[in-house]
Amino acid sequence: MDDVIQQPSLREQFYRRERRSVPAARQFVRETIADWGLGARADDVLLCVSELATNARAP
Repeated sequence: MDDVIQQPSLREQFYRRERRSVPAARQFVRETIADWGLGARADDVLLCVSELATNARAP
């Protein structure tokens, strides 16, 4: 019963509403999920990040 479940550290980053923020957001998420050991789902997560960041950038 001494097993400790370690939670990944919370990370956040803010970006301006501009075109170059989309690849920057993807890179941030790519590095974060790799650090958390979740690389197996990277393609799915990065697709979602791309869509969200692109839609957030639109006026």
